[in-house]
Amino acid sequence: MNIRLNLQIAVKVMQWIPWRELRQSSGGPYIEIIWQKPGEREPWTKLQPINQEAAQQRSSLIALEDIDPHKHSLSYVPDFAGNIAAAWTVVEKLGLTMTLCLVGGRPAGDWECELYTKGNPRSLAMEVANGKANTAPLAICLAALSACGVIVPEEAKG
Repeated sequence: MNIRLNLQIAVKVMQWIPWRELRQSSGGPYIEIIWQKPGEREPWTKLQPINQEAAQQRSSLIALEDIDPHKHSLSYVPDFAGNIAAAWTVVEKLGLTMTLCLVGGRPAGDWECELYTKGNPRSLAMEVANGKANTAPLAICLAALSACGVIVPEEAKG
């Protein structure tokens, strides 16, 4: 699982907001990264009212580049780049503004994902971004990140 790529998809494409929450366990304090999805209220508001104030004091926003998968505990982050069901949620998110063309087997084993603007019936769609990879989920994610202006380093492309 390419956690860095999946974190970029969560923040840049899916528009999830990462929160840093200080938690306590029998092994001592640790930092959990929790997510606020579009349309949701802040994460601590999901708790019982008696616990909300304390949770709010333990929580703060964290920048994507400050998230360290080796140092922070990550709450659920789908394997967007490795699982077709998770990648399809990216397609559904992009489908609001773009059209997708996914082609496999060029050359054997390679996938290409092209994203186009959704034009009105009298205009031509224009290619916005594309991604090429050895799996469909990774090709979808690379195209999605490219459409959001994110340059993915070669070593992160799997």
